[in-house]
Amino acid sequence: MALSSVTRRIDDTAEGRNKPTVITTGLPGIDKFLAGGLRPGQLAVLAARPGYGKSAAALCMARAAAEAGFPTLVVSLEMTADENAERLLAAATSVPLPRLRDANLTPEQTDQITAEMEPSGLAGLPLYVCDQGGLSDSALADLVRTAADRHGVKFVACDYLQLLRGDDAGMKRYQQVGASSRAMKALAKETGVAFLCLAQLNREVENREGGKPRPSDLRDSGEIEQDADVILLLQPLDDDPKLRVHRVDCHVAKQRNGATGTVELDYVRFLTKFEPRSVDR
Repeated sequence: MALSSVTRRIDDTAEGRNKPTVITTGLPGIDKFLAGGLRPGQLAVLAARPGYGKSAAALCMARAAAEAGFPTLVVSLEMTADENAERLLAAATSVPLPRLRDANLTPEQTDQITAEMEPSGLAGLPLYVCDQGGLSDSALADLVRTAADRHGVKFVACDYLQLLRGDDAGMKRYQQVGASSRAMKALAKETGVAFLCLAQLNREVENREGGKPRPSDLRDSGEIEQDADVILLLQPLDDDPKLRVHRVDCHVAKQRNGATGTVELDYVRFLTKFEPRSVDR
């Protein structure tokens, strides 16, 4: 893009002629590092060890994007659409997930859930969930292109990278994961969506002194680190299952066009919800 085109786009945005294209994550600390949020054409990777909240974080971001008016697609290769809906409802209503699943609800909680199922609530958001498992790179690309064309989708969250099937079954595992990573980056650029891909970290990070993850800990392929414009790594600071709220550091470990650093978060596990760190907890 010519410099004059960039200048004209900045002027148009400042004067209100362009709608904002930065997509909020719903977490102010992360948005601050990312100069407002995720951008069209970017591939962001959110990684953690299994069970440390990466799916919950992705759903929080998806809901925030949809609430901000950006049509959003969640591609869930691991959980069903119903499981995703339960997590979204728990976070939106503050009704604990176990109560939702058991339908052991008070009248007040039933009213809260009913309200979210109205067009004015969660059910009315431009938020789409695909729970088709075993997708290949090409099938994912077709799905995202269709969602962008039919529904104007601007934000895609894929849960998670290592569950995608490469189009070439003859590839070694690390080659398949690398090919999937490259395909998602190309797809983000082609469609103009902001693409968030979840990924797993290697087990070795748990044995490291301090436990701070690094981009090189991304599992199965070093190419993920190269392809990503943004890398967010979740580090739990406590792992006591009896705790209702867990302290988690989100490390902005890579940002192609900005600073890196750490954002302090609370993971309210029973609500599958991430919030800014509270000093009262």
